[in-house]
Amino acid sequence: DGPDATAALLVAIQHAAGGLPPEGEPVEVEPLVAALETLDRTILDQPLEDQEALQQSLARGVLQLDERTRGALAPELLSQATGGGSGRAILSELTGEEVAMFLLGPVGQGDMAARLSRFLSGLHLPDERTAAVTAFLETALAAGGSKVGSVMTAVSSPGQPDAEDGDGWAAAGSTACPTS
Repeated sequence: DGPDATAALLVAIQHAAGGLPPEGEPVEVEPLVAALETLDRTILDQPLEDQEALQQSLARGVLQLDERTRGALAPELLSQATGGGSGRAILSELTGEEVAMFLLGPVGQGDMAARLSRFLSGLHLPDERTAAVTAFLETALAAGGSKVGSVMTAVSSPGQPDAEDGDGWAAAGSTACPTS
């Protein structure tokens, strides 16, 4: 029950699939993505009154995974979210700050900013919640990276592809931002 049990299940799946690779090697997230899709579909089969709490537990369980796994999982969930997959259900259960923190590490990689823009516009969040995500990202990116312009332009101009591909961007340190 709850996020702790969800995180424990995901960690067990990760260990069964070979565990975390040595530092510097990519984290294999396909087994976790498959498990999250299965759990998301299973939640949809539950009584309607239980679905929101179960989705929240699933989303919060993902947040409890280790930093390397979350960083590798974020682009996959964002990709699914833009296509209407289970990533959308998971990310939509998080606050604006939680979405921003989840995506902050990989946001500078490749077309992540364009996918973030499509996700935010396709999720149909209230304007204030979308503003909370973008404000937190802007603050954190300004504190730690030079890609602020291209990322924030893509996020604030939905449908405009991110023109800059990069090798990645180191996550900024802790910053404050209003949550939604």
